[in-house]
Amino acid sequence: MTRRPVGVILSAIVLGLAAAFLLLMGAVTLFSLMMMGHLPPTPTAPGVPPPSMIFVKVSIALVSCCYLALAGWAIATLVGLVRMRPWARISIIVIGSGLAAMGLMFALVSAALPTMMSSMPMPPNGNPAMLRAVFLGMAVVSLLVAAVGVTWIVYFALRSTREAFVNPTAPAPVSPRVAATNQAHSLDFSYAQPIEPEVIIVDDLAPLIVVPQATAPKRPVSITVLAILLLIGTASTLPSFLLPLPIFFFGHVFSGWPAHVAMLVLAVWTALAGIGLLKLNKAAWFLAVAYGGVGILNTLTMVFPSGRLRMSEYLASLSHTMAMGAPLGAPPINLFDPPVYTLIFLPGLVLGCALILFGIILLWRARWAFEAKAAPAQDQAAV
Repeated sequence: MTRRPVGVILSAIVLGLAAAFLLLMGAVTLFSLMMMGHLPPTPTAPGVPPPSMIFVKVSIALVSCCYLALAGWAIATLVGLVRMRPWARISIIVIGSGLAAMGLMFALVSAALPTMMSSMPMPPNGNPAMLRAVFLGMAVVSLLVAAVGVTWIVYFALRSTREAFVNPTAPAPVSPRVAATNQAHSLDFSYAQPIEPEVIIVDDLAPLIVVPQATAPKRPVSITVLAILLLIGTASTLPSFLLPLPIFFFGHVFSGWPAHVAMLVLAVWTALAGIGLLKLNKAAWFLAVAYGGVGILNTLTMVFPSGRLRMSEYLASLSHTMAMGAPLGAPPINLFDPPVYTLIFLPGLVLGCALILFGIILLWRARWAFEAKAAPAQDQAAV
């Protein structure tokens, strides 16, 4: 009989609730997509182009697909947890990593929004106290989501949890009191005692010669998690490759075919790195480290004034492309005012660089797995 720890059962329940919520959100977005053709056109301000309905519909369809894909991932992981499959433990660690990162980011933004709103004009019927309460509630909920993610990462990385998934049919540990009772029963001959099986020893058998075989190194869980995150990045990059969106790269804004080529290169890069990490390929290890280094350098370019200006131009171009902002030629959107920069942008940069650096540290600590696999291949080539 499969033994399931209490923590695994509680995690499965929480994951089931999350899957139900994602399915609901996917159904709501699909319903809104079907209802868009029956709604009147949205009025726009003078000089602002009307929203591109094709772009909006494609965006809503992609969001709905993301909700449904995440729900399917959660349901598959839930089934794996119930059956105590080892891959489900890795899957929920990946989910926990995503929840922790998104929860911290949303909590940071929600905590900074009240200060930002204080420097902006309020609508006539606006209630600042109500808005602060709403933002505070959003921050608390985001922190709870991050806490759930961190709990999953820690719990499913424990040695006892790993052993439970490796041997789910092992008997539960016996308490000292039960052990003493069993020992007393074993000395009482009024109880039926099991008969020990007879062991037959044959002396004339020739000793077996065991030839050690070279085995592939075991892939660390951290490498599996990073590989899955890279492949998720590939899946999220491909829709951007198909959409006419500009990109920001090393302080420059690219649009048109250069943006499409850059997104395609990024998708291929992450795909090769993710698949190679799963196969413990040494070249993929270098690709993953280089990807993290490029991400940190690209993020740090926004610390300099020229990078901030280019980022403002990028946001203005993105808003115009999505037909949801100011008309083309309007002043760039300034998101680098002191309250915004100090409370959101700068902490976000620090958190993003810290997460990328943490991934590089995990790759460095697990480099032995790639070197161990490369050694047998070199030995075979020498023979």
